[in-house]
Amino acid sequence: QPLGHVDFYPNSGTHMPGCKLTFEEALEMENGSVVDGMRLFVGCNHMRGIDYFIESINSPCPFLAFECSNYAEYTRGGCGSCGQRGEKCGRMGYHAKEAWKPDFYQGESRKFYLLTGRRHPYCRVTHMVTVVVADHQISDDHEDGVGRFYITLHGSRGSSSSSRLGEEYAHHFSRIFSQV
Repeated sequence: QPLGHVDFYPNSGTHMPGCKLTFEEALEMENGSVVDGMRLFVGCNHMRGIDYFIESINSPCPFLAFECSNYAEYTRGGCGSCGQRGEKCGRMGYHAKEAWKPDFYQGESRKFYLLTGRRHPYCRVTHMVTVVVADHQISDDHEDGVGRFYITLHGSRGSSSSSRLGEEYAHHFSRIFSQV
């Protein structure tokens, strides 16, 4: 439930990645420490917030969260923009005070969502991928009928090399698009 002017919901705020562990897995993740393993096994979802906060203090990764009305809309990609002045994004953790922007506060709690990893380092960078598929006429003109998907990531530090998605993904996309 929203409590403050700014509320962060990593992974929807309910189940944190890496927290569905057996006791043996928890011990292994904590290098055999019984105390830390028990903490991870019993209270992982709640205790993970402490881990996120500690990592956020000096992390080069910003724990960037996006303002959104709910988690479902966030995971559908409906809230992937920070806005023209960065007003729709905020850093979770130690730097969360930067997300409190009185100019944009209109009396309601602001809800921010982000995804994290299952183990340290927990911070992840969100990427939005848009796939543009040719219309039916262009698709029919190609002989083999099945295209190939390549991905290149572009960011402030440059671009990655182009990588072809594996056949298992190409067939999956073909099934999805043939149903549309």
